[in-house]
Amino acid sequence: MYDERIEQLINAALADGVLTEKEKQILFKRAQEQGIDLDEFEMVLDARLVELQKAEKEKAEKSAPKSDKYGSVRKCPACSAIVGAFKGSCPECGYEFSNVDANLSSKKLYDALAKEMSSQKKKEIIETFPLPNTKADLLEFLTALKPRIVDLNSEFADSYYKKYAECIEKAKVSFLGDKQLQPFIDDFNIVRKEIKRKKISYSLKKRWKLVAIVLVLVAIGMAATISSIKENIAAAQLERQKQTFAMHISDGDAECAKSVLKEMGIYFYDEALDLIKLYISNGDVNNAIDVYEKLTPKHCSMFDIEYSHLRHGSNKQYEPEATNLIRKELIKLGDYDMAWYYSEKKHPFYDPNDFMHAGHYYRFMAEVVNYLCENNKKQEARKFVNRYIQWFSDNVDVISKSCESYENYNSQKSKTKLLNIINNY
Repeated sequence: MYDERIEQLINAALADGVLTEKEKQILFKRAQEQGIDLDEFEMVLDARLVELQKAEKEKAEKSAPKSDKYGSVRKCPACSAIVGAFKGSCPECGYEFSNVDANLSSKKLYDALAKEMSSQKKKEIIETFPLPNTKADLLEFLTALKPRIVDLNSEFADSYYKKYAECIEKAKVSFLGDKQLQPFIDDFNIVRKEIKRKKISYSLKKRWKLVAIVLVLVAIGMAATISSIKENIAAAQLERQKQTFAMHISDGDAECAKSVLKEMGIYFYDEALDLIKLYISNGDVNNAIDVYEKLTPKHCSMFDIEYSHLRHGSNKQYEPEATNLIRKELIKLGDYDMAWYYSEKKHPFYDPNDFMHAGHYYRFMAEVVNYLCENNKKQEARKFVNRYIQWFSDNVDVISKSCESYENYNSQKSKTKLLNIINNY
């Protein structure tokens, strides 16, 4: 457009993209010497300067491609304004940065936790998890974390709290004043104080629980100790009572022995049997009966049989021995009705007149008959048979004749066998 010399000067002046006042004066002087219109020349210079700056701008944009990721943005994709790091929106035009991965942070975190079994590893995952890059993701992440930081029963509460605090700091830097995130920022101090208060309360509760547990254990220990002491005292006292009882039995002092036995309790069968024997030897069957009926359990229960080894003596052996002694003494005294009461029975709770007792009743009558015959009282034995055979008439003869009890113990057969005993003496 101009001669070669002026063009070279223009290119040299615009090489750095800036046209200084001194450079303009040199160019204007050379143009005036060659008769070029200065106004026209100035307009050409300005146009070339604009073209040069535009070319430089396009070159810069091509060398630094646009990014839509929050954290790496340097130019706004809407207005090309320079944007500082960690800004969530353009300060010039208000454009909000986002990406396709928004709202995935909380899901990625929980997926990562689900794959790990170690509690320590899970804490590390939470504390080192990268912060969300967009407003939407950060908002969703804070919403998901908030209920977890106040759950003090969770072992991960502290780790979640640390991550929540980091997110709040990022929200302050990138989204301060945002209508959706500002409430989280404003509420954080309140949440922090509430967590601190809960931790103090939770700690106090744990301490009180620990104190309560210790007190309970101490109480149990003291109770066990006291119980052990009481048991030792009771055992020593019982041993003294047994020695005293044995001394009275040896001295033949039945009444003193009976008084000691009352203090000892109802389950000392060996001692009770010794006392019954002493009363029987003294001819005192009434007191022997009193010991059996009042100082010991009358009938043998399954509990007594199964757990008799835990007590002093055994009801299983005691009852038949005691009743045998009492029955024989009553037979000697001729009190046959009372003697029958203490005879062997199939079951202690059966009705005494049940035909099932036929065999036992027959053996009782045979025992009486043998005793009377041995003592030369055959006449009395016959009277006994004639009188007491009535039990068989009343309780056995009335049952079916096909019944085994009837066949073996009807009144006629039982009487014949008993009279044969008498005749054979």
